[in-house]
Amino acid sequence: VSGFGSDNQGLVEHLRVGFHGVESFVAEDYDELPATLHRNGRTRERYDKCVESGRSLFSRVTRVRFDSEGHDVAGLVVVPTDFDPDVKYPVIVFNHGNFGDGGRLTACRLRMLTGLTGDWSVGDQYVVFAPQYRGVGGSEGTDDFGGAEVADIEGMHQLALQMPFASGRSFMVGASRGGMMTWLALKRGAHPDAVAVMCGVNDLAAEVEAQPNYQGIIDTAFPDLDTRPSDLLIRSAVQWPEAINVPALIMHGDADEGARPQGASDLASLLAA
Repeated sequence: VSGFGSDNQGLVEHLRVGFHGVESFVAEDYDELPATLHRNGRTRERYDKCVESGRSLFSRVTRVRFDSEGHDVAGLVVVPTDFDPDVKYPVIVFNHGNFGDGGRLTACRLRMLTGLTGDWSVGDQYVVFAPQYRGVGGSEGTDDFGGAEVADIEGMHQLALQMPFASGRSFMVGASRGGMMTWLALKRGAHPDAVAVMCGVNDLAAEVEAQPNYQGIIDTAFPDLDTRPSDLLIRSAVQWPEAINVPALIMHGDADEGARPQGASDLASLLAA
């Protein structure tokens, strides 16, 4: 990891001592998300205490950079509030949605990551690693919407497993476009213990045909689509369900307007066959 020494011990110490790196991720930023804050009294109470103390509201967050096939790629590492480097933690690689800098992980989007650390759960706590993807959030390279930047996911997955606090158990979680990225990472050879996909793009070819809001992505990422229609099929997990060879949880709301719920149903049926 860039800037933390060849053995990554600097990163471990950085995570141990507290909240670093994402200075905007402090309690007052949650004024941007009043619905989240007021959802229950416990969240509101924690928020008020953090505003008074200036502390992070949920988990500790650190920016990192790592090499992915010669590209300097940005990412985030999120640890539980009581992180102890002498404890072994399972790791989660979180794959974000959207395209280009429209999908970069910001203070608001970190809310999803901090929930994944297990701070609010009864069971295991986790350390979350989230790549920005090349071309996103200050990373070098180009975001090809499911192209070469899929390698960034496996690069961060391997980085996570190399951490001295990693237990050896690993998982992936993908949301929206990040669901497609999760399937593509498995197709490329990643082998976490299990994956979960929320409101994922499971059939990109069908999405593009049915939803005009994909046109901007098509114009930018697939300018030669008329002569290369297979570019969509190779990004559509329904075309190659046999590549999904780990336990998978697929979640999708039937009112989702960003990605068709039918794609989730179709993929689940293929996996169950």
